[in-house]
Amino acid sequence: MLTDKQIRNAKLKNKPYKLPDNEGLYIRINPKGKKVFFFRFEWHGKDATAPIGEYGDNEPKYSLVKAREKRDYYLNKLANGFDPRQEVDKNSTFSQIADDWFNAMNSTDKDKTGVDFWAKKTQTNYKTRLNYAKQGFGHKPISEVTSEDVLKVCRKIELRGKRSASQRTLRLISNVFDYAFVYDVTKPVSRALLPHTPKNYPHVEGEDNIRKLRDDINNYGGEIETKLALKFVFYNFPRQKMWRLAEWNEIKDDMWHVPKERMKNRKPFVVPLAKQSIEILNTMRELTGDSKYIFSYGYKLNKPFSDSTLGRVLERIGYKDKQCPHGLRHVASTTLNRLKYDKDAIELQLAHVIGSTRGVYNKYDAMDLRTPMMQGYADWLDGL
Repeated sequence: MLTDKQIRNAKLKNKPYKLPDNEGLYIRINPKGKKVFFFRFEWHGKDATAPIGEYGDNEPKYSLVKAREKRDYYLNKLANGFDPRQEVDKNSTFSQIADDWFNAMNSTDKDKTGVDFWAKKTQTNYKTRLNYAKQGFGHKPISEVTSEDVLKVCRKIELRGKRSASQRTLRLISNVFDYAFVYDVTKPVSRALLPHTPKNYPHVEGEDNIRKLRDDINNYGGEIETKLALKFVFYNFPRQKMWRLAEWNEIKDDMWHVPKERMKNRKPFVVPLAKQSIEILNTMRELTGDSKYIFSYGYKLNKPFSDSTLGRVLERIGYKDKQCPHGLRHVASTTLNRLKYDKDAIELQLAHVIGSTRGVYNKYDAMDLRTPMMQGYADWLDGL
């Protein structure tokens, strides 16, 4: 990493040259002594560069510390799908910039797929929450919005008994400030809001209860297709949209290739399938092999299960408020951590985003760890 001493003592040469810092930041030394920071990154598979500013101690110049802060801001924009070279007019109103942020984020993949980044339900939720802010202070230039403005909007939501919605609205407002690269006035507000304690999805705990759940599913006397789907979700713990709309062409040997349109993070995902999962799919193929969707009924081909099918089955066999399909992810995470599997492999298999710049640069998919882990989990469930 660079130091201020190295930058100050950098010798002049006949041609411009670079001194690298880290994570894409470098400074270019020109023959006449001008020193300018730049950020190098990859955008849609091509190298790109965003200027940061001239080196110096006083504004508008950049110290090494401030240059790193700007680099971190660029890294955050990259992680959220934005081109760091896009700048925002800070004189625009909050409403204008909120719309710009929403449209930029939602259209991140449009050039390639023509599909919105967010699902329709998510778009509606975000628009509703941003509208609270627009009604409160949307007419103000974003640089003139105060913490008190934000607190007034969020407190109004909170007083309706919607603590979670209040905090989610605050986070969206914060995203707009980050997008505009102005001081985020939401920081002190977060300390003023009442805490919201999130509730976990209902799920059983302990080996005895997990064994009983497994046996109750195996003994379910309803439609075979539903039983097989529930067992598949038990073994693989995918999110609902992943499995419910799964198609036969996504299964390649012992791997399930989930397209990014069905992933929460909008990135394609590969699930290594244990032998038990392959057996389930082989049985399902006899029943729904002529259907587009894996999990449909033999008498109702090309129509996937409804989003409440598995939940109703769990209620029917005695697990109302005790276990839901999404709660099987909790069961898997707890079990795999207790069995001491690699933590990154567990988080990747859950399709969780690994935070910080490590998540931006680290492309390791841990497939060599996830494959035996998934087989080990299936064997553990069977062996209870």
